[in-house]
Amino acid sequence: MSQELYTALINTVVTLLVTVITAAIPIITKFVIDWLKAKEAKLWDELNENQRWMINQTISMAVSAAKQAGLDDVLKSDARTLEEKALSITTSWLARYDVHLDAAQTWALIKAEIAKQINPPVE
Repeated sequence: MSQELYTALINTVVTLLVTVITAAIPIITKFVIDWLKAKEAKLWDELNENQRWMINQTISMAVSAAKQAGLDDVLKSDARTLEEKALSITTSWLARYDVHLDAAQTWALIKAEIAKQINPPVE
């Protein structure tokens, strides 16, 4: 096989892979979002109203505290730092009241709260 044919074949395969991956990303994202929503719904079904209120308030406070700790500017370049700080605050605060949540569910709730605080709904 000549070098030019080999290069053309590799370029075609790479282009095809990029196209497939680009098309798959929205589908995978939708499945992940649906899965997180299902996990959140299951979590809320297992909690009473007081626990739901406490979790919402704790996560809101944790995100605000992380932002006030100087991490708000970091959000633009490293959202993970803000999320980790909020997760740390949330889990330790809820543990004081013997409320233990699945890490994935807590993470999803924190991400939702960060999105809500950073991009408040337009009225």
